[in-house]
Amino acid sequence: MSLVTIGPLSIDAPQGWTLATVILAGPPDSQSLESTLLWTKPPKPFQRNLVATVEQVDGDETPETYVNRQIEGLRTAGFPRQEVREPQTVTLESGHTGLLTEGYCKRPGD
Repeated sequence: MSLVTIGPLSIDAPQGWTLATVILAGPPDSQSLESTLLWTKPPKPFQRNLVATVEQVDGDETPETYVNRQIEGLRTAGFPRQEVREPQTVTLESGHTGLLTEGYCKRPGD
């Protein structure tokens, strides 16, 4: 893969490089002044992110075991993750099975 194009962004990668991770960061949620009046320190606005990861895995890896391995990595790094919605099995355009998950992570100390 030498040319990666996502919407208006194109990256010409050197030969032998592959696409591994794409992170899209949404705008921080706006907060009204009224929501911060009772706090000594205003809460930090929430920012949604969409992370897409592409990597080679063993043939016996399933979407569920992959997600569980990633969640355990987050826990080990000190970022506990909570499910926002139940994982949903999806069929990709290629015919492969995927797993759509939505979780919530907090920075350590927040």
